[in-house]
Amino acid sequence: MKSALPVHILEYVDMGRQEAAAFGNWLCTVREGASLSRQEMADLLGVSRVEVWRWEQGTSWPRDLGIVLGIRRCFFDATDETKTEDEVIP
Repeated sequence: MKSALPVHILEYVDMGRQEAAAFGNWLCTVREGASLSRQEMADLLGVSRVEVWRWEQGTSWPRDLGIVLGIRRCFFDATDETKTEDEVIP
């Protein structure tokens, strides 16, 4: 399932409350669209189910770029390596 991240990946680490809420809404939508439980997503990313829940609630967000890139890999076709981040993520 392809879906653009709601913020540019490199600006993401410094997001505020409003952006965190938008990210959480997006994450919940694409996770459910991919038929992944919070636990399955957490296992893929190496975090806890509670952490995924916090991200979806907008009370926290992943500040580690490795996790952000892991989220990207969960929802973007890994075979489409020809696009740059700017082409895939607005």
